[in-house]
Amino acid sequence: MIIRYANDALLQTNNQLKSLSVEDANILGYHRDAIKLISQAIAELKIKVVTGKFTTTEEEIRFFKEIKPKFFSKLIYHAELYNMELKKPVGNPAIIRKYLNKKLDMISYFFKDNLEFYQYYRAGLTDMDEKIFVRGNEDIRLRIDVSYFEGDPSFSTSHDHVLSRILANELLSDYLHLQLEKLDRWYVPAPTSASDKDPFTMKWTDAKAALIELIYALHCNQSFNNGKINISDIASVFQDVFHINLGDYHRKFLEIKSRKINHTKYLDQLKEALLKKINEDDED
Repeated sequence: MIIRYANDALLQTNNQLKSLSVEDANILGYHRDAIKLISQAIAELKIKVVTGKFTTTEEEIRFFKEIKPKFFSKLIYHAELYNMELKKPVGNPAIIRKYLNKKLDMISYFFKDNLEFYQYYRAGLTDMDEKIFVRGNEDIRLRIDVSYFEGDPSFSTSHDHVLSRILANELLSDYLHLQLEKLDRWYVPAPTSASDKDPFTMKWTDAKAALIELIYALHCNQSFNNGKINISDIASVFQDVFHINLGDYHRKFLEIKSRKINHTKYLDQLKEALLKKINEDDED
C-alpha cells in the first residue's frame, strides 16, 4: 500500500534528519547531507508511486496533498538554507540584517502571488482537491506554477509543488526571524546597570496585528522616503522604537487580507478616535 509505505518512509527520513550533526562550523555540510538523504527517500518513493496504483481517488489526493509535500518542503528548505549560507555576507550586522530581510521580502512576494491557493489550503477546503491534487486533472484556468510542466506528470499534480513551497517558506520564515532575533541580541548590548537604561521607553500596548496594519498602510501610502523603502525596513524601525517583536508580519498581513469583515479594522478605529477628539474639542 503506497500510503503506508510513504508514511513509514517519512518517519524514517525525519529520524535520520534528527541524527545529523548540526555544527555552526560545518553548516553547509549539514545541509548537503540533509539534501542527499531526502533526495534518496524521494527517489525511492517515486518508484513506488509510478509503478504502483492508488486504490481510490481519495488516497491519491491524500498522498499529493498531505504526504509528498512533507518530503519536498524539507528538500526545498535545506536547499534554500544551503544557498543562503553560501551567499550570506559576513561582518557588518547591518548588512546581514538587510540580507535576511530581503529573503523575507521574497517569501512575502511568493505568498502574495499564491494568496488564493494559500487561503484555500489554510481554510481546510476540499472542493477543488480532485482538480489540483489528482494527476492529469490540471485546469489551465487555475493559476498553475510553471514548474509543474517541467516535472514528471506521473509523480506530480498541478499544485503539490506549490504546497511544498508554501510549507518550506513557512519554515524558512521562522528560521529567518530567529536569525534576526539572534542578530539583535548580539548587536545591541543589554544595559549593564540601571543608569544605562533608556530613561524613557515607549512600548506598543495594542495588538500586534494593529501595528502591522498601520505599517502596511504607511508603506502603501508612500509615507517614508517617497515610497522608496522596503516594508521590512519600516517594520524593523517600528520594532526597535516600540520594543516589540512582530514575528512573521508578512504572514500576519495575509491573515488581515483574509478577514471576512473590515480589512482596515485598526485604521477605522484610529479615525473614529480622532474624530471623537475633534468633536469633543469643538464642543468645549
